Amino acid sequence: MLEEEYENLYQQEETTLTKHLLPIKTKTGIVPVVEEISNEADEPQISEDEVEENEVEEEPKVTTTITAAELLVRQSKTVGDKKIQIGSLSASILEDPNEKIDNLRILVKMLERDEVNDSLIIKKMVIMSLVEVFKDLLPSYRFKEDLDKSVKLKKETLKLNKFESTILQSYKKFLRFLAIFSSVLIKQQGRTATSNNVKLRLGEISVNALSELLQAHPYFNYSENIAQVVIPFLNHSNSAIREKVKLMCKTIFSDDLKSEITLKIVRLINHYLKKFDFVIHTEMLDVLLFLKIKEVNMDNERIQKLKQKKLQSHKGNILKLSKNEKKRAARVKEVEKALMEAKAEESRQGKQKNVTEITKFIFGIFFKVLKNSTNTKIVGICLQGVAQFAHCLSIEFYMDLIAILGNLLQEDWMAYTEKQKCIQTIFAILCQQGEVFNFDPAGFYSNIYEELLTVHCGHTYKDFSVVLDTLIYALVKRQKKISQKRMASFLKRLATLSLQVSHDGALSCLAICKSLLQSNTAMDILLDLESSWGDGSYQPELNDPEYCNASNSALIFKTYCARDFCFN
Repeated sequence: MLEEEYENLYQQEETTLTKHLLPIKTKTGIVPVVEEISNEADEPQISEDEVEENEVEEEPKVTTTITAAELLVRQSKTVGDKKIQIGSLSASILEDPNEKIDNLRILVKMLERDEVNDSLIIKKMVIMSLVEVFKDLLPSYRFKEDLDKSVKLKKETLKLNKFESTILQSYKKFLRFLAIFSSVLIKQQGRTATSNNVKLRLGEISVNALSELLQAHPYFNYSENIAQVVIPFLNHSNSAIREKVKLMCKTIFSDDLKSEITLKIVRLINHYLKKFDFVIHTEMLDVLLFLKIKEVNMDNERIQKLKQKKLQSHKGNILKLSKNEKKRAARVKEVEKALMEAKAEESRQGKQKNVTEITKFIFGIFFKVLKNSTNTKIVGICLQGVAQFAHCLSIEFYMDLIAILGNLLQEDWMAYTEKQKCIQTIFAILCQQGEVFNFDPAGFYSNIYEELLTVHCGHTYKDFSVVLDTLIYALVKRQKKISQKRMASFLKRLATLSLQVSHDGALSCLAICKSLLQSNTAMDILLDLESSWGDGSYQPELNDPEYCNASNSALIFKTYCARDFCFN
């Protein structure tokens, strides 16, 4: 019996394999735990979770690959569906803004997507659609941002406040997205932002969108914030972006009736120039030439305040001193009418105040550039600006400005074009209120006379328009203050210049000669071949028009030559 038990135990060990596990402790004692292992389990067992994971991992191997054409078809279908969705949402807002205003939030939320595929196309469509919606939806006045919720309002008023609040919140969020998208175009701390072409293109679209919104609604909320984001792009390396912002500023300057946003833009330009020490592109200053400044009265604001204060004092005196009620009421009514007229002019006075501030800023910019900068392009723009706005400059600054311009003419780095602009600016100042000064511009006339024949049909002909404007200021507008000798010398030099310029330049020179001959009868002597007056002979090589004896030779020969040159 004992042998049979051992045989049975041995056969069990051969047929089954066991694995001892941790024993279990019970009240009766320790119970050993043994687990049987089948012979077929030679390979490691795999759990059900691992099997499912392997099946999931092996699924892509079973599916067929997608070709490039199929991928393009899927992308185009996705873009088409989004296009229909964006179009329907935008159209519903424009059709019924009061009921469908919540669709603005859906459109703005689409800009949060950061997918690589189709991201640029979809976001571009959303931005362009929202720009058109806001251009049509926004009013020409500001919405109130902080509303007092403790005040009880009517149902219609609450509905209107909710409508305006939804627009304002969506518009604010949209502007934040545009500012973020456009920030990739700006160089941060001297390092170029490492962005891909998709983000750079999206940044350009965002700048264009901001420019259009500011141009369409310069008086709405956040217009100053938009200007603060857009104006630095006047100094961007991309010329297309600079030109877009420049055209926006030009439109705003011409259409701004209050001059509020114009003043904000000029302040931003002034701050930017101080920050970057005039290391800028020409567009940053070129936009200032589009300003519409006709007349500025620096003392007008103070005069109006004194006038209104006197009227208020007069009204108080009437109320105190009058005894007759009827006469007092009539007199008070007249004074109140005068006060109402003064208040009616408040908006005009506000605009005049803004224009005065703008004038101070632009002349501050021009003077700083003329004193500190050696960039001929920037200096040329500032000289043109000073000549354009010379009528707005206070008389007390005229002599200082002329002294600065005279020093610039002595600089070696000044090119011929900038020197001519400098002389043009001086004579533009003298043609304005500068006539009250006892100032003889003989040195500037000598400079013009000396450099006049430098212009010809070659590479210097591009400067002829500047020379022509200078001659109009110096000769035509100041002809009554020019001596006969100087006038005769310039007529001879103009006739000579007409022989070496192109046909349009020759006609311009002859037109100036004709105007001067018609307004100065003493110059008829130059048309007489047999007569002469004065001493000595004509010396065209001299650089001083007062002493070259131009009246001792006839002008008619040179005029005929110029005429033949123009028409042959």
